[in-house]
Amino acid sequence: MTVKKYIALVCSALCLCAVSCEEKINVSEVSSNESSEVSEINTNEVITPDEDSEEYALGSYKLSSGGIKLYNENDAVSDEIMKALEIYFTSFQTRDFETYKTCLFPDYAENMEMYLQRDYEYGLLESFESQCDNLESMAGGEFTITRIRAVPTGEDNLENFFEVLNQGFGTDYYSKVKENSDSLTDLYFSIMAEANGEETLLISDFEIVFAEKDGKYYTFG
Repeated sequence: MTVKKYIALVCSALCLCAVSCEEKINVSEVSSNESSEVSEINTNEVITPDEDSEEYALGSYKLSSGGIKLYNENDAVSDEIMKALEIYFTSFQTRDFETYKTCLFPDYAENMEMYLQRDYEYGLLESFESQCDNLESMAGGEFTITRIRAVPTGEDNLENFFEVLNQGFGTDYYSKVKENSDSLTDLYFSIMAEANGEETLLISDFEIVFAEKDGKYYTFG
């Protein structure tokens, strides 16, 4: 695969992650999420399902005020990053391009816009809309995010993560990001969503990187 094609896939990578719900999590009791509003996580309460609950195997979680169950076992991933994940993925659910842009590392957004316009004659807006369509297609219709799980990768993989962006943008982009960030966090995440009254595993164990700058978290994709 050429770098050009790979970068195009990076920009719409969410469409590559669908797997059957039965492969990872079996949940027949679907919790309702009536609101897509994202705000503070209730950090004061960790909810552990009863042992006889169908959700017990999923582990403990915190419930955001947006109604999404957030799984970050033993606080291995900070509440701030979990909130950033929620905002990012809720933007696809609500097709909110302006919110989506605020989640992207500013320099990444500029470089990807130039790359897409130069090589594909479309930009971030079209890419975002394509990602929304792909997720909706995978979910089987309009969807509501119900659960987000995140764990550290436990690997020193950041240089590899940025390799395709280095080539696509024609620069040592990894070094540039490091120089302009206070910290970088490499995670695996999974997303569950409800569509047509059924909860399914939408994305499973996919890598994402967050860059922290002045207390705010940004991602790439």
